[in-house]
Amino acid sequence: MKQSWLKRNFGWIRDDFRHMLVELRKPETWVVIGMVIAFGLIAFLVVRMALRSDTLLRASHPGAAVCRELGEKLIAFLFFSGLLFVLCALASLGEFFNFIDCKRQQLEYGAKQALKGAAGWGVAAVSIGLSSLFLLDVYCT
Repeated sequence: MKQSWLKRNFGWIRDDFRHMLVELRKPETWVVIGMVIAFGLIAFLVVRMALRSDTLLRASHPGAAVCRELGEKLIAFLFFSGLLFVLCALASLGEFFNFIDCKRQQLEYGAKQALKGAAGWGVAAVSIGLSSLFLLDVYCT
């Protein structure tokens, strides 16, 4: 059976949309999307709050300066806590992907361990992110 030119050259788009809809029906996909949104929201809020305390931005917009100046130790702490937040968030996502893989291979013990790891790294990432946000909120009254 001969396929039309459109189906032959662009049929892969329809197939990709079908595969995407199949993946969107799985709860694991929505958990991953939720994790990415949660980590992204925390990172956005911390960066937004940190930019309020930036010296150059306060100098260019004196009316918007509502934060005290941060010391060098606090800036270093926020920098390294940001790196640790990103590493914990990536470890959490990686462990969740490992959970999905173990679940597909029907490895029950590995799936449980990976889920515990994902929860642990996720709690660590959220704790670090929220503590940084709280610390910046204390300085920006």
